[in-house]
Amino acid sequence: MTLHEELVGRARALVPGLLERAPLAEELRRVPDETVAEVRAAGLVRTLRPTEYGGFDQDYRTFAHVVRELARGCASTGWCAASWLSQAMTLARYPKQAQDEICNADPDVMIGSTGIPSGRAEPVEGGWNLHGRWSFASGVHATTYMSAGAAIPGGSVRGFLIPTRELEILDTWHVVGLRGTGSTDTVARDVFIPAHRSIDGATWVLKPASEPFVTGPTRNLGAATTQVTTSIFAPAAIGNALAYVEAFVAGAPNRTFTYARVKQSENVGTQQRLSETALEIDMAAMLLERCYDDLDTFAGDGRVPIETKSRMRRDTAFAVNLCFRAINRLYEVSGAHALSSDGEQQRRWRDAHAIASQPNFHWDFEAETWGRIKMGLEPKHPNL
Repeated sequence: MTLHEELVGRARALVPGLLERAPLAEELRRVPDETVAEVRAAGLVRTLRPTEYGGFDQDYRTFAHVVRELARGCASTGWCAASWLSQAMTLARYPKQAQDEICNADPDVMIGSTGIPSGRAEPVEGGWNLHGRWSFASGVHATTYMSAGAAIPGGSVRGFLIPTRELEILDTWHVVGLRGTGSTDTVARDVFIPAHRSIDGATWVLKPASEPFVTGPTRNLGAATTQVTTSIFAPAAIGNALAYVEAFVAGAPNRTFTYARVKQSENVGTQQRLSETALEIDMAAMLLERCYDDLDTFAGDGRVPIETKSRMRRDTAFAVNLCFRAINRLYEVSGAHALSSDGEQQRRWRDAHAIASQPNFHWDFEAETWGRIKMGLEPKHPNL
């Protein structure tokens, strides 16, 4: 058994428990403590972590397949795990002192992140004084540190690793879908960050690992190459859609069309919808696999051509929206039982809407960007 297969198998073994606790995650509006403990115990947080710190130094394909499996159990857990696991990539850009401090204390440390650099930082002796408010800190309740950006005097941006205990976690996450992610707001008030836990924006997003600990295929692939685009959150959409199909198929033999008086599983129209839905999910998964192939191709120097990066973003947005449409197609014939607020199908349907609403999955923008590049025009995309 390869290490890839072992890690994916560990994630798959957690699915029954995650499925059982998914309603609790929604009730708590965060990932339950028991789930967090299981993810840690399975060593999944080490998927991308360097072997220097007890990690497995795997590629993004392994990362994505682990996230996909966790999302089959609970989309919110898969989403948060994507954030927790991916921060090994960010941490590797920090100085050795920061990596030693964090990973030696806890090889299974969970680090969260928030994308918009909405904080402010001022230089002080020995480091930085940080204050600000950040939104959408998925999985923050389980983390020891948060990775966040802040503007500094002069207008540039730096990345910071902030101890979660020094942040105020607000109760702002009251939403329709992905309720269990706890993607709430956090606030820092005059928090001191030592110099070794801060890096300039270019290193934070664009440059390869700061220290030669990452020996695997992620070493030269910076956050801007892989960010949310292919490896981070998109696999959660695949796992959520696969689980919806499983739930639909399991219930179909027990459902009868009221007026036709025929079992849903025997209805030709239902069978056709099921086939088209499954095909779309397969297509979505294949599109992401091509993205991982591209990352493997350019792993040597990390220089992914701009058209390829744009195509990866285009394909990822399309894949997520395929999953969204696939679930909608079956939900339309799932009957009144699927409307139950505590049922799995309704939760999966809401989670699919929440995933597809993520800005990086907006099809129109990503399609336009790729089209402009293909036509020889300058792209307007800030992430390219």
